[in-house]
Amino acid sequence: MAKEKDDDFSCEMATNGKNSFWRVDDSLGRDHGTYDRAHAADVQDRVWKENPDLEWVCMTLVPAVGATH
Repeated sequence: MAKEKDDDFSCEMATNGKNSFWRVDDSLGRDHGTYDRAHAADVQDRVWKENPDLEWVCMTLVPAVGATH
């Protein structure tokens, strides 16, 4: 779940279950890694706290291998 500073969830890609994987990125183009949903949310919060000048920090759903849309 993406978290904008004004609580705008516009970066949110999906709300899949705990077995999904999420990439955490920021407005400077840095990839902070891919995690399960709970850990990605923790990383997202940590990145916000450590870098208050960022425009945004976003969690993006990573498609499962072999998944088709």
